[in-house]
Amino acid sequence: MGSSKISSSTEVAENAISKLQGSTFSHQGQQVETSGSTLKCMSSAKQLNNDLLKDLNELVHSIQGQSKKVKGLAEMIESRDQTDALNWGF
Repeated sequence: MGSSKISSSTEVAENAISKLQGSTFSHQGQQVETSGSTLKCMSSAKQLNNDLLKDLNELVHSIQGQSKKVKGLAEMIESRDQTDALNWGF
């Protein structure tokens, strides 16, 4: 990802989060299967991989949820900055 100038602009905030909101993680409900292996390490690896897929899915959804808050925060900061600019004569 690139970097953005710090700004109280909702446009900058929307641009920054647009990449996150467009992201998808399509492994929800999918499972790793091993075909007929009776090795204990294969069974453990399968379970570990399935747990990681579940955790990664939860992480992606959490990040997307937090990104939705960025626009509202940017709107509040932009409004405050506009008020400050008027009060200070800018």
